[in-house]
Order: sequence, then C-alpha cells, then structure tokens
Amino acid sequence: SSKTTLVCLASNLSERSKGLVDVSWTSNGQSVTDVSTSPAEQQPDKTFKISSYLTIDTEEWDKDDVLFTCKVSFGSTYSEKEIRKSSCRM
Repeated sequence: SSKTTLVCLASNLSERSKGLVDVSWTSNGQSVTDVSTSPAEQQPDKTFKISSYLTIDTEEWDKDDVLFTCKVSFGSTYSEKEIRKSSCRM
C-alpha cells in the first residue's frame, strides 16, 4: 500500500534545550509509533532544529475524520500542532 509522511519541525531551539526536547505524535488521541525523529541540527544563527516524521498508510491520511497531532515537549512546557488532510492545501 502507498505511504504518506507527515513532518513536524521544531526550530529556534537553544543549545541548552536541544537534547531535552521530546517529540511525540498521536492519531485521534492515540499514541503512534511509526515515527522517526532527527538529531538536533545547528542552524547558521546558532539555534537548532529537530524534524520528526510520521509515516502512515495513505488510506489513513485520506480519512477526513482522522486528526494527527505533533507534540513538542520541553520540560513542563509544550507546543502542539494538529493536522488533517482537509486543512492542507494540495
């Protein structure tokens, strides 16, 4: 079956925080595990970025009732981004 990859990018990380960032994904609130997260990569401005990739069956992506969430945590603070196919411009 064909696959689709969703990408979550955390940028502007400091040297101090780069090793303490955790990225997780959910599908309709349930943890998913087919995730690959890159090591922190230094940028020209001395900040760091981390990319996380979730690979899913395209059939799953095509379902409009499925909501994917990327959560980037640093200690007790976090940021979440939600994505579903209907909210993407193709």
